Amino acid sequence: MTTKDQERQAIEKIRKIVEGLGENSYVGFAMEGVLELAKDNIREDTACSMKKRAEIAWERADKAEKENKDLKKEVEDLKKTVEKRGATISELNTELCNARAEAKANEVPEELIQEMYCMAYDKEAESIGKMERAADQMTEATIAGEDAHGFAEEYKKQKENRNRYRKVMEMLDQRERRRAGR
Repeated sequence: MTTKDQERQAIEKIRKIVEGLGENSYVGFAMEGVLELAKDNIREDTACSMKKRAEIAWERADKAEKENKDLKKEVEDLKKTVEKRGATISELNTELCNARAEAKANEVPEELIQEMYCMAYDKEAESIGKMERAADQMTEATIAGEDAHGFAEEYKKQKENRNRYRKVMEMLDQRERRRAGR
């Protein structure tokens, strides 16, 4: 078995032989880095070779190439997905614009809402007045001992009308609160 000193001496002899072949030596090109690696092996007590390093580098390069190919495919798939989603977003934006335009076209003008409120208010007041008259007539008929059934029916009818007009006003009030964000 050789000693580390003997191996160092062998490296120096090989270096002189390679240097003696000249700058453009094929052997010199092939030996590039080999002697430095041999020194590292001696110093660190390891067993690395240029061949093993090259094999590892090729394995890593193959792995990187495969990963690169996989990533390129993934990028292409993602581009297609982005294009599809972009088209979907565009379609949804168009639908949203159309829906907004339709909503605006179907929006009831504020003046009409005010007029409806006033009409409901007036009709409610009219129904209350008719309820009061029917109640008075019912009372008078009862006192006079007459049939008050017709007056009771009129009172009931006017009370239903009043409730209907109140409901319309409440709905208009709710609409106004929603529009005002309350």
